[in-house]
Amino acid sequence: MGTLMPYLTTVADSMQAESADGTIISCNYRHHPRFSTDCKLSAGLHYVFIRFASERSYSKVYELRTAIRLFLDYAVEYESQNPKVLHHTSFLQISAEVFYGYDLFIKRNRGPKGLATRLKSALIVIAKNHNEGLPLLALPALDHQKYKSFEPLTEACFNQVTSALKVHIDLLYEKIDFRRVVDLAKPHSCEEVLAHENGLHTWTPEIDRSLKTLIVNAHPFVVTHEEFVETYRKGKRPAGTVLTLTPLDRGSMIKIASLTEAQPSCLIPLAPSLTVI
Repeated sequence: MGTLMPYLTTVADSMQAESADGTIISCNYRHHPRFSTDCKLSAGLHYVFIRFASERSYSKVYELRTAIRLFLDYAVEYESQNPKVLHHTSFLQISAEVFYGYDLFIKRNRGPKGLATRLKSALIVIAKNHNEGLPLLALPALDHQKYKSFEPLTEACFNQVTSALKVHIDLLYEKIDFRRVVDLAKPHSCEEVLAHENGLHTWTPEIDRSLKTLIVNAHPFVVTHEEFVETYRKGKRPAGTVLTLTPLDRGSMIKIASLTEAQPSCLIPLAPSLTVI
């Protein structure tokens, strides 16, 4: 690994750098809590600083040093909000999305303007000009580009989203299972309904059979229950529907529709075919 990526070790012990105009500048970012000589990300940033310093004036080197310190600050904030598996430990993990987040971090904290772009330039120039294994990163333009932030969710927020999705998925499975039950159910016949004609108000049809009866008899699920009842009592057809009078009498259909309306598990928009794909 040392032969393939000498940048990780070649300047690892350097505590200061000399600019092109002879100014000695300390690598004070090495004292940052996030900086570690065992971290490839830290080693890569340190390597870039040392090589960059020897080719630029002291003012440019100071800017880069500030940019590195702020990047380490950003890493601390990012890692405090995300599980360890998402922490940045490799130089190659400096992606376009990470750099967007870094630029937004600087702006939120009112850091020097254009600092993220200066760090980006240094990372690219040193990778191109020095054959010591530093990866050449594909980083985005930042200064005038409009972009949206898609920072990863915090661990607490991730857990909340996961829990909510599990509940939602469980409900969907329940609905799918119920659709299968309805698809296999036998609808109420005219004779069966008429047998309860004298005690219709006390009759409690089965939920799955009731819904299947509504489907078979072309109950218009696109209209409200109130509109359906009113229309059925008047024997009219609601505008925009295909409702027709069916073999079941009006009272029976209203009874069945009312039962279905009162059951939350039945409030599922269903097509005439309940086949689950």
